[in-house]
Amino acid sequence: MKKNKGITLIALVITIIVMLILVVVTIRISTKGGLFDYAGRAARETKDAIADEKDIADGKITIGGVKYNSIDEYLAKDKTEAITTTKSYVGYYADINDDGTVDGVIYADLAFDANGKWSSINSSTFSYKASSNLKNYAISTKTYAGQTTAGIYTAKGFGEKSVLVPNGEIGNDRFYVMALENFTDGKNTTFYWYDSAHGKMSDCDFATSRAFGTGKANTLKMIEYWNAETPYGKQNTRDLWGVIQNSENYDIVESVNDSKKWFVPSKDEWSAFGSNLGITSDDFNSKYGLNDYYWSSSQNNTIRAWGAYFYKGYMTNTNVDNYLSVRLSATF
Repeated sequence: MKKNKGITLIALVITIIVMLILVVVTIRISTKGGLFDYAGRAARETKDAIADEKDIADGKITIGGVKYNSIDEYLAKDKTEAITTTKSYVGYYADINDDGTVDGVIYADLAFDANGKWSSINSSTFSYKASSNLKNYAISTKTYAGQTTAGIYTAKGFGEKSVLVPNGEIGNDRFYVMALENFTDGKNTTFYWYDSAHGKMSDCDFATSRAFGTGKANTLKMIEYWNAETPYGKQNTRDLWGVIQNSENYDIVESVNDSKKWFVPSKDEWSAFGSNLGITSDDFNSKYGLNDYYWSSSQNNTIRAWGAYFYKGYMTNTNVDNYLSVRLSATF
């Protein structure tokens, strides 16, 4: 009996010692081996995942490690301020699609009435009324210094100004924008107005208009005529009404209500461009990089259409079977 009791006591002591060793080992693994760290990290990651799911449910997003309350907030990250309707933004640049590309320069702001004349020549007058229920816009943080060649700014342009971008799609277009570059089909830089139309434009007084705000309708009418080859006759592959439809760089208007699509400016739209931006025969090329002569979308008589004659600084007209430069306009 004494022998058995002794063995039992020894076994108990050994068991206690082993348990103490296991406790010590477990504590060391937990503290030095990182078990608590792993557990803590897992808890934090679980908490973060739950928070991310809640953010997604609330419409929040994380892009590039930065959290935004909504996709709209992310899209507006480069916009510093909404613009006002008490200031004219003529001369500012426009990124009409808010895609980071500067598309043109603003030459008319429909927050204000305008009645002017590009030069002393009567044919260079224009007027337009202020519009209501205008869309909203913002000033981008980006500034633009003019036209570029191979990514390098040149001296020719419309000065260093901020870039306006749309800030919603509700309402009426506020701005008229002129493209920063001349139209080209990749091969030619000058075009007929409509070669076969010479002497056949008996409806010139009502087919197109000279007024400000009619460039879209004029463009649509002439594309319709050119595509049908009636009433002005056969197509020429160098007629402007054909080449602009095949452009890869410009989305041409399909309706007078189209926004952010391109058209050939009317006579009075060209007059507003020259007058509102202060372009003269002395600086049209050296300062702004413009060519001598551009087609408008407005007819003059049975053989002629109007054009912006920058070499002289006024609007004039010439035969529709002559070659002139083309520059497109848009509203946004």
